[in-house]
Amino acid sequence: MALRNQPYLPLYVKDFRSDDKLARCSASSHGVYILLLCILHCEQEYGKIMLRQKERQNVSTIKNFADVFVRMMPFGADEIEIALTELVDFDVIQIDGDTLYQKRMVKDGNISELRALAGKKGSIITNSKHDFADAKRSAKPSAKIQQNTASEIEYANEDETVNKDSSFDVFWKSYPRKTAKEDARKAYAVLMKKKDAPTIERLIESIEAHKRSEGWTKDDGRFIPHPATYLRQGRYDDEIKDIQKKEVNNADRYAITEGFKTSF
Repeated sequence: MALRNQPYLPLYVKDFRSDDKLARCSASSHGVYILLLCILHCEQEYGKIMLRQKERQNVSTIKNFADVFVRMMPFGADEIEIALTELVDFDVIQIDGDTLYQKRMVKDGNISELRALAGKKGSIITNSKHDFADAKRSAKPSAKIQQNTASEIEYANEDETVNKDSSFDVFWKSYPRKTAKEDARKAYAVLMKKKDAPTIERLIESIEAHKRSEGWTKDDGRFIPHPATYLRQGRYDDEIKDIQKKEVNNADRYAITEGFKTSF
């Protein structure tokens, strides 16, 4: 079951309490953050929420999100806006364009989907094996059973391939440039046969880091390599030196500061 379908939020208490970045935020920001985690837990893409077209009413992206969250939280819009600004400043949450996300949740969501896919296909394999065994014990299996079980047992003997296909789906979903999928699938299969092949968790972590780098964000992402190239060239091991901190722009700061001043 994917994390967003779980009735509980996997909150890592020790990590939460020892988070130096969060510790620098105010008490009200802590309250907004906890409720924000609950909202992100229920989103279709786990850990992320995107502004809709009708919700882009202001120049400030943070103010737009505050106007959205005011309907979901027992805080005023100004208080939420100040809290979001602080959380973004200290890199507790991130904003990229019209998308707000929490890095740890996105990573956990990708891993959860991988396990859900692997579990679903694993059950197909188990059931196929049982069906084949039942058909074999039958004295006169029908032609339909013979035809179905022949292909099913061939699929059932490819457990490793199934798991690799499942993890490729997670890789493909996370990779921002959807180009030449079948070529990427072949490159992924070759890579995963190597002894020093990276785990899917390692790939996702690298992709999420690259998404925030200057090389992948400038010129609308035109310099993002094709997924097959990324895999064949081992770009997941690149040292990323130019991570862009998602700072609040001057318009956001001015609006929030002026609003804060006039409240006294």
